[in-house]
Order: sequence, then structure tokens, then C-alpha cells
Amino acid sequence: MNINNELATDLISEADSIVIFGSSLGVTDRKWWKLIGQNVEKRGCGLIYFVRDKSKDDSATPNFRRRWIREIMDIVKQRLELPQDVEVYTKRICIGINKPIFSSIELIK
Repeated sequence: MNINNELATDLISEADSIVIFGSSLGVTDRKWWKLIGQNVEKRGCGLIYFVRDKSKDDSATPNFRRRWIREIMDIVKQRLELPQDVEVYTKRICIGINKPIFSSIELIK
């Protein structure tokens, strides 16, 4: 394992909360998703996952938005290798679809 992987492993393992943006839910990152899942399960770590999806219209009804969040939540729990039927994990995971995560940050000129 190289030094960057060791550092990432340590940071993920010790984190109280993890924010992910700009990352897919691909199986190629299984190692990292599994490590995050272990942290969510064993340490109660919180996870905030921001999704950018142009096919999801921001003006959709609340029912559609809830359905999209449930669908993404199921995929996230699958990637984290968490039991699908355990509600406690769902309370530790927050999904944001097309949210402006950096909108309140002022640029220094």
C-alpha cells in the first residue's frame, strides 16, 4: 500500500463524518466504499453524499425527489455493504441531489 492510500485509510477510519462530492458510486472504488461503510456501521460516522444529476429536474415534486433519494440511498448502502433493512444506517446518511454545496463560500480576490 502506498503512502497516499495509507493516509486515506487512516483519515476515513478516524472520521466522525465524511462528505463526498464529485464521485460516482462505481464498483471500482469498492475498497473505499467498504471502508466508509465499516466506519458508518462500527463508529456511527455520518456520511453526506452530494449527487449531481442533470436528468433530475430541480423543479420535481417532493414525491419524485423522495423517490430519487431512496433510490440513491439504496445504491449507497449497497456500495457501503450495509444491510439494506437496517434503518439506523439511513439516519447516518444524507443525500443531496443537485444541491449548491459551495454557494455560501466567498472567493478571496
